[in-house]
Amino acid sequence: MVQDPELSKLAHEAGKLTLVNFVKRPGYGTTGRSIDIYANSYEVINFPTSTVIQYDVQIGNAATSRGAIRKVWQSRQLKEKIGLNNWNSVLFDGNKLAW
Repeated sequence: MVQDPELSKLAHEAGKLTLVNFVKRPGYGTTGRSIDIYANSYEVINFPTSTVIQYDVQIGNAATSRGAIRKVWQSRQLKEKIGLNNWNSVLFDGNKLAW
């Protein structure tokens, strides 16, 4: 095993560090109010067994609005180019990524 001299030096210096007792904030956790947070997530039960390909899609330029991007993405011409049979198997994030 070959050791990196810089990493060895860093580990040696880290061993010299000492812990510091930080001053606790007065009244920590006693101000404010609790809120409910909702996340747009789902449980992954199985990983896909087929290949998933991610595409970087560029529609317009950086100044193109998301509304214009959406119109292009939902256009009949693009659906025909991709193929209507394949259209439902394409997932687009509305910005620049498609799978």
